[in-house]
Amino acid sequence: MLSLSTMNKWLTLLLLTLVYTPIYSQSDTTYIPYVAYWEVGDEYNFSVSKVKEQWKEDNRIKHDSSTYNAQFKVLQATDSSYLISWTFENQLPPELNLPESLKKQIAGFTNMQVLYETDELGTFIGVQNWEEISLKTQALFSEVIKLMQDVPDSDINNEKLEAAMAPFISIYSSKEGIERLVLGELQYFHYPMGAEFAVKDTLRYQDLLPNMFGGTPIRGDAKVYFEKVDLENSTSLMIQQMTLNPEDTKNTLLDLFKRMNLEENEIEKALANSDFNVSDINKYEFYFYPCVPIKIETKRTTIINIDSEKGKRVDQTIIKLID
Repeated sequence: MLSLSTMNKWLTLLLLTLVYTPIYSQSDTTYIPYVAYWEVGDEYNFSVSKVKEQWKEDNRIKHDSSTYNAQFKVLQATDSSYLISWTFENQLPPELNLPESLKKQIAGFTNMQVLYETDELGTFIGVQNWEEISLKTQALFSEVIKLMQDVPDSDINNEKLEAAMAPFISIYSSKEGIERLVLGELQYFHYPMGAEFAVKDTLRYQDLLPNMFGGTPIRGDAKVYFEKVDLENSTSLMIQQMTLNPEDTKNTLLDLFKRMNLEENEIEKALANSDFNVSDINKYEFYFYPCVPIKIETKRTTIINIDSEKGKRVDQTIIKLID
């Protein structure tokens, strides 16, 4: 996933000026600017669906899906910024493999309201109430550990569960970590804002994706282009494709497994004879005026071959405007 901070760096080099009109032409080239035209009280509701699938060889061994609603509301608007409320249901990391019975028990702990700021163009700046979110999320993890003691036939003891949760608790303890992982939907929501793109051109670039667990960033080769533009109705469909550097991806996984206190020797041995292929394809359908998503579809495909054993994982997120 392309981070907003990294995106702003290459856009600064690419774009000398931004325009504030919905569309303009120059030298027979049409540009689409994504600039926020919001007012206090503007409110948009979205459904957010997540699907995670996993294959071993050619057999699908996992299929998890969830859907929840989120609300975007403009609380303040000045000449230089917007204050936004984003209310949603927080999702625990699927890597924890929590039983369904436990997920139902903690449902009341997962409701979140995020207060965050953008600039006048709609570019994401930062979360204001991140400390509140951090405390609430850490309380949620503590509740999970407590409730796991009462789950019948559970083969996960508290010590192992705490070790598995440790890297995620670390993420939730900082403003940067919350903005990267917990608020992934917002990163997609604001991805194009504050920029303009030539309709007929394909933008190619190399990005550095932040490592959500700290450490060395992950390199990615990416391109952005338009699949469809409707100037009369101010709508557009923009495609972003990216392939992550395999070696960087492998090193990130190795670091994560170490933090989870898994058997280090076995992990290093397995990863030494492995191949990774991670690719993204994200589709951004927008009303570019007033700059509101209609539908955002993201798909990450991970293909892993370890000691001649083939595996695949597909993670999808769909954010859809509710009329």
